[in-house]
Amino acid sequence: MCGEEGETLVRERVYQLQDQERSEVNPDCINKGYRYGKSYIPISRVDADCLKSKTDKELTLICTTKRSNIRKEELCGKTAYSVTIPSSDNSGGSGLSSFAAALSQLNMVAICRYVKKDDAAPRLCCLIPNVKDYCSTFPDGRTSFSATR
Repeated sequence: MCGEEGETLVRERVYQLQDQERSEVNPDCINKGYRYGKSYIPISRVDADCLKSKTDKELTLICTTKRSNIRKEELCGKTAYSVTIPSSDNSGGSGLSSFAAALSQLNMVAICRYVKKDDAAPRLCCLIPNVKDYCSTFPDGRTSFSATR
């Protein structure tokens, strides 16, 4: 092995100009550049931060629609998540359970905007009611569409 035991390895990255003096460049002065045709378009860190979407973790109801309006081809694969409403919950669970029962009786689904975690891309999902004796659930059917604010 090279070096003594207990020594730490320090990695430094140095940026230099391609001039005769090979002068060093401060990392704060470096911008990313993206190729557009034959030229490069510089994007500063401030501009990149403005382009990022700032979202909070949420599940927001957009609308309800008839189940026949959602084709199986529009759903992406398997169910990813399920909103479960336990029957023992008396406060908000009874409202959601009633909502699930009403959607099930009317043969409707809920279209929602779903953000999995903070600063993640929002997605459209279809909550399909599944009413049982012991609890009501909304399996999440992902769509291939993204949602914007």
